[in-house]
Amino acid sequence: MPGTYRFEWVVADRVVSGRSDIPEQDTSSGILFYVREQRATPATPLADGRSMRLRFTRFNVQPDRFESRMEVSFNGGSTWRPGNHQVFTRAGALNMGIAVSPPAARV
Repeated sequence: MPGTYRFEWVVADRVVSGRSDIPEQDTSSGILFYVREQRATPATPLADGRSMRLRFTRFNVQPDRFESRMEVSFNGGSTWRPGNHQVFTRAGALNMGIAVSPPAARV
């Protein structure tokens, strides 16, 4: 699905702020990444009674790129399933902003 991502460093080589726009879905979202860290969201209640947590890990940090991995847990963080993997590249470095791999297959 086509869309755009725009990012800029808020704190050089440490915190990235961005915006994602997907016109086909009429959605926009703000994004804040803490590079070289791992963060997990609080539990979010789901309609089926379960709760979900997301964990984000930033790694392979280089001057013009870094990678981000998302994982999901439905048991309070006891176990984590693979989610998506993203590679963020400075626009001037490769003339592109982001490459996204699809989520891994569920186990």
